Amino acid sequence: MTITQKHTFILLFFLLHTGLYAQKEIAITIDDPNTTVTPKLEWQERNNALLKTLKKHHIKAALFVCGMRVADSNGRDLLKQWDDQGHMICNHSYSHLYFNSKSNSFKKFSADFNKGDSIIKPYRN
Repeated sequence: MTITQKHTFILLFFLLHTGLYAQKEIAITIDDPNTTVTPKLEWQERNNALLKTLKKHHIKAALFVCGMRVADSNGRDLLKQWDDQGHMICNHSYSHLYFNSKSNSFKKFSADFNKGDSIIKPYRN
């Protein structure tokens, strides 16, 4: 099962089982935040817009972090902002390797996953 398939399965599971609870819930996930330069918005503007929208609608999200994209001081600032607002910080590996690739072994993939874990470990959420 690929990571995308896993996310889809988790979302479908929540959607199918929401009838069991008095209050409806849905899982929101956001993948691969980064601090790269883009033509329209600086990373801080993109990040602030996302966090502002989530806060406005009283939504908590799970941020799936690809470690190589946030492994610098800007990335730490980005993750701290999400953590400070109570969003989950989740491991999306370090290098975003494709698990089912013939060039990847479980050993290589798990080492990359553990490297990603070292990036998010300092955060409480």
